[in-house]
Amino acid sequence: MKRLDGENRPTLLDHPTRAALVVGLALVLALLLDRHVQWMNGMLWIRPWCQRSPLWVVPLFLACVLPLVGAVWLRERKPGGHEGLRVPALALTCFLLMYAATCCFDGAYEPARLPRAIEHEHVTSYFLDAGQLRGIPNFLARFPELMESLHLHSENKPPGAILYFMGFIEAFGYDDAASLSGLGIGVLAALTVVSTWWMVITLTESRDAAFAAAVLVALCPSLVLSLPLMDQVMPNFTCLLVASWTIALRRNSPWAAVLFGMALAGAVMFTPLVLVVGAFLAAMTLLHLAPRAERRARALQTGRLIAVVAAVFVGIFLSLHALTGFDLIATYREVLGSKHDWSPELTRQELLGRPYWKAVISDPWEFLLGTGWVIGLLALLRAVDALRDRKGLWALELLALAQIGLMPLLSFVRGESARLWLFLVPLLALPAGIELARWNPRQRAAAFAGLFLVLTSIYLNMRFVSR
Repeated sequence: MKRLDGENRPTLLDHPTRAALVVGLALVLALLLDRHVQWMNGMLWIRPWCQRSPLWVVPLFLACVLPLVGAVWLRERKPGGHEGLRVPALALTCFLLMYAATCCFDGAYEPARLPRAIEHEHVTSYFLDAGQLRGIPNFLARFPELMESLHLHSENKPPGAILYFMGFIEAFGYDDAASLSGLGIGVLAALTVVSTWWMVITLTESRDAAFAAAVLVALCPSLVLSLPLMDQVMPNFTCLLVASWTIALRRNSPWAAVLFGMALAGAVMFTPLVLVVGAFLAAMTLLHLAPRAERRARALQTGRLIAVVAAVFVGIFLSLHALTGFDLIATYREVLGSKHDWSPELTRQELLGRPYWKAVISDPWEFLLGTGWVIGLLALLRAVDALRDRKGLWALELLALAQIGLMPLLSFVRGESARLWLFLVPLLALPAGIELARWNPRQRAAAFAGLFLVLTSIYLNMRFVSR
């Protein structure tokens, strides 16, 4: 196993102190959440408080987390072993927690809650619109003009989510499609754990950092408590884009560039937000081109890779246009129109009472709420060391945090950042996982337990998503 540069160098705070700081933060947060302290449930986007009974929530969540506990225990006993079963066990825990939080409500098992949320026009709205658009001939060719007639979340998005639900309706019929598509979202969301592991190990070549990052994502409150929202699927695109482009650059691999082009085409069919990751990818590319001795050769190689990506991306949408009449440019012209969330003027955001200055402060806070604050603290601790030693992957770690810091300044959408910024969670898990890779097993276990405590406290005291 490759060790991270600077792993044994002195840090500003020693590792036992850092572990105590994380556990102390988790305990304080749990107390504040239990007392329903103002702003703990958001600033711009306020989530309603509730009071669920710990007598059924705690045993239920502990049962769901058993695969994760087993995977962590086995890995600490045999750190050189293969991750083929351990990482999927983390994903299984994530899925079980999501399903339990959605369907085991107020002490009763209600599996019908999942399809009800899928069918509700204010929770997703994509399923409802998928059912309606099925009856319209050549709807993809007419999609830009049809967007005005769609419901809440569909009216300012490309048709990716609608096509997802339409596929389930066509395959299983309307009655069963709601339940099965909801479970499908849960499975895809849980795969974020695996894709984060792949992204981090690709960037760092450290199995310890990748596994720790995967554990953190598996217990991330915004991922666990947002079922069945399509935002849970978006982190997979971030991981695919970052990992495939890293491989393409490092190995001069056209096949990785093809994968990147396919992932980019898939991402833009769901949301414009994932395109923000382009800032991180551009910075990665500049770092790759930095060595003066190899700059010319690397520039030529990178240019060829970009040409491959462009050919794949354009080819996919030209083919889609030829087959269905779908016009990506016209669709994005409508998505970015002044009456929608993504416009430069953000007229709608102002009308909703979400001014820019307030969003710049509240959105990062709500994003940290969604990550249980613990992941953010771990990333901050690593950032301090990265600035001090400036060795190894320090620039990459800081760039990941800079990408997150860019979001409130761009302010494409305001409020609900715990949900809308889910695609940035893997980038936050990168420095957090690197930080935990330097701790001993007991200290890592304490950090994981702290995050689990915060996750449970949020669910006990807050309605994270209205269903």
